[in-house]
Amino acid sequence: MGSNETLGKAGATIVAHENTRGLMASEWRTPEALGTRYPVIPPYPGSALPAVTFERSLKIRLNGGDMDLIFLPRAHSGADVIVFLRDQDVLHTGDLYLSNGFPILDSFHGGTIDGLIAALDAVIDLVGDDTKVVPGHGPVSNRQGLRAYREMLAHGRDRIAALVEKGKTLEETVAADPLKGLYPGNPGCPQSCLSGPSTRTLRDNASEQRDQADEGGWRRVGTSWSARSS
Repeated sequence: MGSNETLGKAGATIVAHENTRGLMASEWRTPEALGTRYPVIPPYPGSALPAVTFERSLKIRLNGGDMDLIFLPRAHSGADVIVFLRDQDVLHTGDLYLSNGFPILDSFHGGTIDGLIAALDAVIDLVGDDTKVVPGHGPVSNRQGLRAYREMLAHGRDRIAALVEKGKTLEETVAADPLKGLYPGNPGCPQSCLSGPSTRTLRDNASEQRDQADEGGWRRVGTSWSARSS
């Protein structure tokens, strides 16, 4: 969204999910989390807002080919859209998939770990073995990479949920390093820079799910981690 204003002023037609426009048109006041204070982000100017929006899916015919835009709810955020260029057999996942580390969950705006795993299942069913998968971060990948990422998230969620069920605090859960060994790391970001923030993300997600289930109001919400956290 950061480049939308520049592109809009240049005459580009900006396309996004309806939720994205709603978020961009509103002031963002993210609650303080884990000792991190987030700046207040004012509404985006009109030139940055999407001119074309949709609710479930949209097909765009461009340069002789078809481009499918598909909404996947309550995953990385509440406004995730994948872009599938079927003629080229290329799919862009956005931040639903990171081929170089653990996920970012923006639960302040609708992201959940269970929704993210469900979205990955949908994407895995959609692509073929030869499809080029372009992630939100990291090298270009494929269906096998998606499957490995999905399994990593599921294992991490289950490990942390087990600690939550035992009544472990956030500090105890992070100290247990339940994500150890799930991701081999990369030269630019060793596991230590990923596992702590991601453990906090998934631990808070599991804790909130348990609390809401106990109250009889089961609705998966989750808690986010931002790359700005320390």
